[in-house]
Amino acid sequence: MKIIFTFLLSFVLIFSAENEEINRLKLSLKSSDQDSNKVLIFRDLAFEFASSNPIVATYYADSCINLSKKIKSIKGEAAAYNAYGIINFSQSNYPKALEYYFRALKLNESINYSKGIASNYGNIGNAYYQQNNYEMSLSYHNKALDINEKINNQNGISNNLSNIGLVYFSKQLYIEALKYYQRSLKINQSMNNHFKF
Repeated sequence: MKIIFTFLLSFVLIFSAENEEINRLKLSLKSSDQDSNKVLIFRDLAFEFASSNPIVATYYADSCINLSKKIKSIKGEAAAYNAYGIINFSQSNYPKALEYYFRALKLNESINYSKGIASNYGNIGNAYYQQNNYEMSLSYHNKALDINEKINNQNGISNNLSNIGLVYFSKQLYIEALKYYQRSLKINQSMNNHFKF
């Protein structure tokens, strides 16, 4: 009984935190008078709904891309395509997710946006992983890791190391997987990010 109560309490707390974030974003959207801020909020709302409500997520991704095109924000367009990718990924439509991730990548490369490129590489690596294409997954996760190390994006580095570890684990290369997991854990601990692994 205690385990069930703990599980339910955890679920309620997580759900409550997600709802708070969605409410915060919706309030920000209403109060924002700058289109560039609205693009970011639409993107964030698309990400928030990607797993739980793909129809609503698609609405926000559509809003993000339409406004981005209107204000000529290539970074915003790339974020919208990335959101479309995440929505499709959440629905296990990995080939379609890859299409969108590659569109986002092309846009981010056109403006040399390193953080966006690294994020796209990581998402591409995740989609290949889900299709059991471990070599392509490793290739893209390593590309993401290289960029994140160059720009000193510690969260990105930690995520990439963890994802590389997961690929090695799936390939039953447990010693190699453990090396990457330990490196990721060390970075998370240095950032006091204990719950992110």
